[in-house]
Amino acid sequence: MIDMQTQVQTSGTELKVRIEEALKEKGLKKLITNLAKELNGEHSFLPHDVEAQIRNEIVSAGVAVSQHGGWYRCIAAYLLLPKLDDLMQVKGMGESQKVAPIVQRLRNEALRESLSAFGLEVPARYARAS
Repeated sequence: MIDMQTQVQTSGTELKVRIEEALKEKGLKKLITNLAKELNGEHSFLPHDVEAQIRNEIVSAGVAVSQHGGWYRCIAAYLLLPKLDDLMQVKGMGESQKVAPIVQRLRNEALRESLSAFGLEVPARYARAS
């Protein structure tokens, strides 16, 4: 398993590979889609300046945004990178109800790590460990 403290610390090539890996993983499709909807909604938790920084990182890495479902899917994948390996491992266990709380916890941990890398206060719904 790759130890990745934050996605910001990865090289451009590695960032591209990891984002594309997340977006192609069938087990993460629903998770990424739901997060993308949150990001694209009227009450997105991501400030515009941080969104712009993430977009620049994605473009600099060479991710073909249009081939992967658009900006918000790519941003969602980017935000999940700190726990990507763990999420893929858990999602590989199946779609049982026992897995859902683990996925939710890992999602929240990934968002906390990603947002804190930009110096952001974590929204209350992501502050809990579970």
